[in-house]
Formats: sequence, C-alpha cells, structure tokens
Amino acid sequence: MKTRTLFISLITCIVASTFLYAQTAIINGNEYAFKYSVNPNVGLYFNSNDVQFEFRDGAANPILSCSPATGATYVGGNMTVDGNIHTNGALQVDGNSYAFQLANNGNYGLYFNANSGAYQFRDATGFATIDLTANTGHAMFSGGITIGNTNTGNPGTLKWDGSNLLVRSLTGWQSLTGSQLPAGILGNMLHYDGADWVADNSIFNDGLNIGIGTVAPSSRLHVESSSQGGPVAHFVTDNANGPGSAVLGEGELDASGLLGVQGSLNFQSTGLDLTGDEIGVFGLSNGTTSTDNIGVYGYSNGWAGRFEHTSGNLVDLGGSSAIRIVDGTEGAGKVLTSDAGGNATWQLPAGGGGGGSWLGSGTGTMLAADVSDSVGIGNILPTAKLHVKSVAGKTAVRFDNHYDGGLTKYGLYNNVDGSGTGVRYGTYQVVQANINDNSASYGDYILMNSSGTPGDVYGFATTIVPSGTGDHFGVWSNTFGENAYAVYATNTHPDGFAGYFNGKAYFNSTVGIGVTDPTEAFEIDGNMAFATEQSSIMFPATSSANTPMIYMFDGGTTNSDRMVLAHSPAYDNWGLMYDDSTDDFHWVSGGTTKMRLDLGGGHLAINTDDFALGYKLSVNGRIMCEELRVQDIGDWPDYVFAEDYDLMAIEELAADIAKNHRLPGIPSADEVKENGVAVGEMQKMMMEKIEELTLYVIELKSENSTLANRVADLECQ
Repeated sequence: MKTRTLFISLITCIVASTFLYAQTAIINGNEYAFKYSVNPNVGLYFNSNDVQFEFRDGAANPILSCSPATGATYVGGNMTVDGNIHTNGALQVDGNSYAFQLANNGNYGLYFNANSGAYQFRDATGFATIDLTANTGHAMFSGGITIGNTNTGNPGTLKWDGSNLLVRSLTGWQSLTGSQLPAGILGNMLHYDGADWVADNSIFNDGLNIGIGTVAPSSRLHVESSSQGGPVAHFVTDNANGPGSAVLGEGELDASGLLGVQGSLNFQSTGLDLTGDEIGVFGLSNGTTSTDNIGVYGYSNGWAGRFEHTSGNLVDLGGSSAIRIVDGTEGAGKVLTSDAGGNATWQLPAGGGGGGSWLGSGTGTMLAADVSDSVGIGNILPTAKLHVKSVAGKTAVRFDNHYDGGLTKYGLYNNVDGSGTGVRYGTYQVVQANINDNSASYGDYILMNSSGTPGDVYGFATTIVPSGTGDHFGVWSNTFGENAYAVYATNTHPDGFAGYFNGKAYFNSTVGIGVTDPTEAFEIDGNMAFATEQSSIMFPATSSANTPMIYMFDGGTTNSDRMVLAHSPAYDNWGLMYDDSTDDFHWVSGGTTKMRLDLGGGHLAINTDDFALGYKLSVNGRIMCEELRVQDIGDWPDYVFAEDYDLMAIEELAADIAKNHRLPGIPSADEVKENGVAVGEMQKMMMEKIEELTLYVIELKSENSTLANRVADLECQ
C-alpha cells in the first residue's frame, strides 16, 4: 500500500495537463527556427549579425542564404534549375567557377578563370575553346573563325580553310596568302619574288631580335657577313645639304654616339660650335654626375684608345702606362712642355732657377724650384707632389719631433680640403706582405708609451663631423682572402677590452663570439646572460608563416634530451625539457616529469609520465571543470519510445534487480572499480533507464485512471 501511494504521488508531481495548439514560431537572433533531430547543426537558422536566413549543413555551414531586406540569395554549391531564372540583380559567381554548366556534363559551360582574368567557353574535357580576356579584350579561338556566312556570295566574307585565308570576291573565293605558306626555319622572313611568297633566312626574326646573315641574333639588330675585305654594314647619308650623321646610337641615360658627323652650331644641344667640322666618331654623355660619365670608352689588353694624325704623331691611352705621346721628340727623362698656344713637345729639364725650372743636386736627386712642380727624392720621374723612393736598409721618410710648451702637438699633420671631386685619402699606403720569412707586415704600426698617469691614450683616434650627405667612417678597412681580418684587436688584461663601442654597432655579415667560422648571423660558443632582470629578448613581427623564433638543434632527429627553458643554473632540471627521440615535451620538477606532451600522437599526460592506452588525455588526479561535453557516443536512446520497443515487464525488472542488485545493462560495482566509468556511455545508459522509467510511470497512470473510474462507478451505485 505504501509503494502504491508513492507511485501515485510521483505521477501527480510529474504529469500535468498538456494542450498542443498551432501558432507562429518566434525565435531570437542567431537561433534555429527548426533543427534535424539526428544532427542539430542541420536546419533553418536566422543570422542576426548578417541579417539573413541560412539553411545549414551538418557542419553548421550556410549552404543557402537569403537576405529579407534585399532578397539577395547565395548558393554555396551547385544549383539545378528545370525552368527559367529571373533576377533583378546580377548573377554572381566566385572566381575559378562556372557561371552555368550542361546538366549531363559539368565540363561544358561558361567558366570564369580568375587566374588569367578571362571568360572561357569549355568543351566536354574542360578545355577552353574560346578564351576572352576581361581587361584587354584579347580573344583566343582554338578552332577556325568565320566572318560572315561562308555559303553566301556576298563579297568581303572571310574564312580560313585550314591552309589559307580566303576572301569572297565577285567571282568566287580568293586566297589572301597565295599558296600555302612556304616551309622553312621558324623565324624566316618572307619576300615576294614576283610570283609567290618565299621564305629564306637572309633576314631572320625570332620575335625579339632581328638577324641579317644569322639565324641566332643576340641583340635587337645583329648583322654578320662571311665576305672578307668589305664592311659588314654600310650607312650613307648626304651631309652636303646640312648637318647630320650616318649613324646615331642613343642610350636611356643621356648617352649617345655618332658616326660620320657633319658638325653644326650648338651641336647635339651641347653648346659646342662645330660648324663645318667633319667628325668620324663623336661620343656624348650628359649625365647628372661628373665621376662616371664617359664620352668615349675603350677597353683592351693593349692600348684602350689611339689618336693618330696623318703626320704620324699619335697619343695612346690606357695601356701598360696611362698615356704615351709620340711626336718624334720623345726621350728618356724628358718632360712635356707647352708653348703659349698650348702646343706641347718633349723637352729635357732646363738647368738654372726660375719659375717652373729644376735644380739638380746629385745623381737621381731632383728638387722643385716652384710649388707647381713635383719633387722626386730618389726618383727622377715623380708621380706626386712629393715622391720618395728608398733603397735597401733605409727608411723612406722619418720625422723626429721634440716639443715644448702647452700647445697641441702633431708628429705629422695632413690637411685634405674638400674642393674638387673623386675619392680622397688623408693617408694612403700599400704594403706588400713579406713572403720570404713570414714576418709581420703592418700598414700602420703605432707604439704608445703611456707610463705614469697620463690622460686617455689612443693608439688611433678619429673624429667625424657628419656634415653633408653620404657615409662617414671613422675607421674603414677592406680585406680579401682567408684568415684576413679587417680589424684585429687583442687584450690579455682581465679588466681590459679588445674592443670598446660606446654607441650602436652595425655588422653586415655573420658574427661569432668564441667561434672563428660563424655560419649564422650571430653564433656564440658559451652561455649568454643579461646584466639586469629587466632585460628581454624581442623578435619583430613576421609576415611569413611558420618562421621559427628559436631552433633547439642544428640537425638530426635523435639528439640527447635538452632543457629548452630552465629555472636557473642552480635549478637546471626545473622547467621545460624536449626528448628528441620520442618527440615529447616534458615539464619537469627536479628532473621528474609533471606534464608530458606527445607531438607525434597528440597525447597529453598530467601528473604522470605515462599515456593511458587508447586515450588522448591522461590525468593522475581529479579534474574540475564548469562543463564537460561528450560527442559521438552512438545511438541516443530515443528508440525506447518506439512502438516496437521491447520494454521489460515490471515483474521481470523486479526479479532482475533482486537477483543482480543493479538495473539491467548497468555495469556492476566491481566492473566500475576495475575499468572506471565511460562518461558518455554511462549518460546514454542513464537516459535509457530514465525513458524506461517514464514508460512505467505512464503505464501506472493508465492503470490508476482505470481504477479511479471503477471506484467512481461503484460509488454511484
């Protein structure tokens, strides 16, 4: 009796009167109007962000969307239409897709190629038979083109018969190409011989260059001739009627060259008056800089240029010596002397004094008597204002200085002003290394005696005042070859510095610290430490994907375990370690793994070093979370409410519970203790039992209603 009362109370609390009635379905934004029961991603969804209705697929992706405001409709896949399509707007398609296709062969249709920006009519294989470029209007037809009706007799109709281009005349079809084009080497030029078009390779055009006498032109115009004794090309102009030239070659950078010139006033806009002058070769360079503009340039392993008069006088330039002047008066020891008109001849230096004259004082010793001349010491042909040539065992130049007083002292003072153009050197030295006994060679050797307590001592000091433009270098050194150092410095004192930089330092190559042959931009042999706790390593933002910030190894796949990040030198086994042999990251505490991540299999273990077989996440301890979602747990037990479901009789259920001490299908306590609980599967079994309990309640409600009616009938009697 007590059990029956309990069931009746439960039914009274759970079951209420339900009335179903039809009305409009009202939903909020970003919600489904209806869903598919098997997959709740499938259904009609209202996207309030984009203000559109969306039919969504199993991955919740919109496959058809419609804007209620504009009526614009988007179809994510193919659309098959049996009737006509009418649209008030443009029918839009994505790039590299068809605007329309034939139903039984999707290769036929109109295709837009976004890569080439062209509309393409495609055949059964997807090949573009007609290609029309959208931006230029260029068209390509894989087949023939017919202009007009080929069956008509209207004059002016064109057609291609596979061999010739034909035009319809009053009397019939006439060939525009004569006979079929002659066979020959690709690029042959055609000429008409009076009867037909013929091809030969006397003039050859490869589409870029033209060759005359060659079928392999290497420039825009390439002329070759096998005949001897005559010019390869002959250009003739009639200059009798005024200025001009036979050949004019112009470059893109204000440089040009002319051959066979008849001069004129303000020739070639140079300001030169060459009226009446007849010039064989004229070179012109009018660039904006004065250091690299050359009117005529010659290059040779002999003389780069020669200018010869009919009298035999000549000037050679750019040979083993810079210049050679031959006029019949040349001779050893002579100097070039000019008269008042600028005409120069070779002359021996005159004795005596006076401006521009020389004084002799001993064999091979020449002294200048005027500041405009050069001085040679040990050299009778000085090439500089002061040219000193020493002999074996002698120092070329020596300065001994003794200073008193408090003014600034200079052992050697050299002032190079800023006038003129070109490279300038305060000091320029060339030292040939000693290859006989491997002794040291120095461009500059400075010994500073800094005994006592002087101020700052500099072996070499420069001060740059960066006025104007261009690079400014306090020290500039350029070396070539192996084991060559642009700057080499050493300091053996523990508190000294081999190098000291008070400012920025720029290196345009690799830098090695403790490494003699660095291959990376910065390579160090040893540890790197920061002086303050506020120091950081900063990397710039990257525009390319998957750019490593730090490499753990320089190669190999079975490297020894390495701590990627450690607490400190005293606690070097606290932090993040990488195991290259298993491709695992270990978070270690005193060398003991507290968390392990398997990169290859995607497994994660927390508070354990072992991965549970068959599971991605292994946790040795309890887990707390706000929500746990389990997906893909099989057939959800809606089948309990099916009409053919075999519901166990209540008497059988009671007998099974009395026998096994658990609900049917539920694992025993021993099984749970040994294997644990599969959360998803257990939720499924619990829902099955809840739905079965609901059926038992409904059945009891029906029986109770029948009993109540019978009691009411008895009371009426």
